[in-house]
Amino acid sequence: MDKYDYDIDVDALVIRKSVYDYAYSIDVTSEIILDVDSNKNLIGIEFLDASKILDVEPELLINPKKIFAKLVSTDEGIILTMKFEFDSFTREVDTPVDNLVSSKDSLMVTA
Repeated sequence: MDKYDYDIDVDALVIRKSVYDYAYSIDVTSEIILDVDSNKNLIGIEFLDASKILDVEPELLINPKKIFAKLVSTDEGIILTMKFEFDSFTREVDTPVDNLVSSKDSLMVTA
């Protein structure tokens, strides 16, 4: 199972594989950072200003119902696709990513 951590005081959210070998980070935007291993596999995603990115109250991010994130390869490049499920609604984020990571990995966290 992947790990999830949200710090409400700084509005930072981190999703990370339970077992990983961190090599470096890629700034996708100023608020979204991908962590990868030495084989360019996705091992973590960090959101700064998470509640603003997802347009939700910070308290909802303390215990979301389910989070799914994956990298999808398209003709235009690699897209980070994320789906956050809360009790009564969902939020989705699609963000283009540089070709510095593998498109075969996904992260999932379930409450």
